Amino acid sequence: MRLWTGILMSDGMILLGWSMLKNV
Repeated sequence: MRLWTGILMSDGMILLGWSMLKNV
């Protein structure tokens, strides 16, 4: 379960980074 949580969190961070770059 912890592994899945880590993957989801990492994916979320990547998505947030991309959205921020696109906004800028």
